[in-house]
Amino acid sequence: MTDAQKYRMRLIRAHMDYITAEINDIDSKIENMISSNTDYENAVQLLCIIPGVKRDSAITIISEISTVCPCSRNLQQISLLQKEIGVSCKTSWQEKSHY
Repeated sequence: MTDAQKYRMRLIRAHMDYITAEINDIDSKIENMISSNTDYENAVQLLCIIPGVKRDSAITIISEISTVCPCSRNLQQISLLQKEIGVSCKTSWQEKSHY
C-alpha cells in the first residue's frame, strides 16, 4: 500500500468515526426527547406491544404521524385503535378456542 493510499484510508476512517459520533449524538438527543415527554414515551410503549414493532420503529411511526397532526390527537387515536384491536383479537381467539 502506498503512502497516498494509507493517507486516504486514514482520512476515510476519520470521516467514518465522525459520522458514527454524529449518529450516536442524534440518537441520544432523540432518546432524551422521547423519555422527557410522557405522552411520547407512552405512545412508544403502546406501539411496542404490536408484534414486530421495536422501539426504533415506534419512534419513527410517531415522528411520521406527528407531522400530520398534534401528538395528543395521535395518542387518543392510537389508544382507541389498540382497544379495538385488543377486543377483536380477543373475540377471534375466543371463537377459535371453542372449536
